Amino acid sequence: MPHEFKVGDELYVVPNGRLGRKAFSETITKVGRRWLAVGYGRSAIRFDRETLRSDPGRYTSVYTAYKSKAEYEAHQKLLSHWERLRVCLNRLYTMPEGMTHRVMDEVARLLGLTLAGEEA
Repeated sequence: MPHEFKVGDELYVVPNGRLGRKAFSETITKVGRRWLAVGYGRSAIRFDRETLRSDPGRYTSVYTAYKSKAEYEAHQKLLSHWERLRVCLNRLYTMPEGMTHRVMDEVARLLGLTLAGEEA
């Protein structure tokens, strides 16, 4: 379901891996059923209301929008935490003491994974 937005709301716009570009706050200038726009004229950027990714046209999406800078920072913190967990899991060469099938099944379920050899 698309986020609820109205003209005049602020978005925090972050470039996707573009060197030399900085994040900025921008006011929503147009809201449609599928898209919302910030800015005017040729400098306007439109975003998918559900994903908050900019319209890529024929290329890769250049920007991602967040409802606020705080939401962006919280998302970055979550990604950083996930990366630390992923690295730690990748370093486990032996099964931790006390591990059971039930525990592994629960971890897989929480991560939305199907363990190899299991039927979906």
